[in-house]
Amino acid sequence: MRKKLIALSILCILVGFVGITINHLNSDQIYTCISPSAYGLPLSSLWKTVLENAGVENETAVLQWLYVKIDRDGRVEHIVLQFSGTFDGEPRWYQVEVSCGKVRWHSWKAEKVGEGLHPLTLFKEIEKLNLREIPSGENGITIDTAPISGSVGYEDKYSDIYLLKNGVLIRLKRIIFDSDIPWYPIGICKREKYNASVVEANRIEVSKNVVINLTKGNKENQCIVIFIPQDLSKAKVVEYREGLMTPPLQKLEEVSRQHPIVKKYLEMHPSATYYVEMVYLTSEGLVYQVDEQWRIKDFESVSSAGKPADGKDHYCWVVHWHDPTPGVGIDHIVVYIDRDTYDSVFVQEG
Repeated sequence: MRKKLIALSILCILVGFVGITINHLNSDQIYTCISPSAYGLPLSSLWKTVLENAGVENETAVLQWLYVKIDRDGRVEHIVLQFSGTFDGEPRWYQVEVSCGKVRWHSWKAEKVGEGLHPLTLFKEIEKLNLREIPSGENGITIDTAPISGSVGYEDKYSDIYLLKNGVLIRLKRIIFDSDIPWYPIGICKREKYNASVVEANRIEVSKNVVINLTKGNKENQCIVIFIPQDLSKAKVVEYREGLMTPPLQKLEEVSRQHPIVKKYLEMHPSATYYVEMVYLTSEGLVYQVDEQWRIKDFESVSSAGKPADGKDHYCWVVHWHDPTPGVGIDHIVVYIDRDTYDSVFVQEG
């Protein structure tokens, strides 16, 4: 199994090479009303514009590179998008650039389209991310992702790593890939005033077939790495970081609202309110109260609920919906949400 180590220095070389090549190819540009605000990243709008103008069959598109540069006030300064796809049955490579509201694109023949995610799959996940919660450098941040395959590992002692799910960043301890199917680590880095564009990279051996990407920027807490759920399913090993997690209440509300039983309940109880607690739910449906560090408070103090559908134990956030209005169906409903995955594991009506 081959090993790959991706660093910004390599990407810079590749981009420079592409930039030289495409000067000799046909290109086009349009002006469009794409929102300049990073706090509602306009990636889906950009993709719609690409489909309407660049000449690509949507279902064949595969993301090859996305780079977004954002200033410290949240304005998008520059977007570079590279993807492959087909047009009239012919494989092609495309590069799209956005600057000051102007969209330019180039395309040229390619040998093949390749494997990977559709651009819109990743765009929709990134758009859920609240970039106001990401620490910014003196000059803003950059977002950078490209496909990687092979045997690669990531650990939180080298760089903060997260799962992005339902717009919430969930801390990971370790993740190891060993696959020819590519995944897309999303690097978000601070832009400091004197930050070099090329970072220093080292290779750390984890085992015979696994290496960890480590950059100088990561060691100085300049970058975080984010994975989307579709890519996490390709990993050989995934370990979540233990400890206190306090996601926004709004996110827990959104997750609970997605369950069909809750949707029906809220249609009948539009004025219902909720509160949240933390518990440990066993595979047998026993419920233990926990403290702020997720430690069980009292093993002798236990209540009961239904068994989780997957038959496993879970540390849970519990969203209690309640409507005090008398005589309107069920007045209380409880949603158990897994602490680490944010999946609804059990819903109890009462």
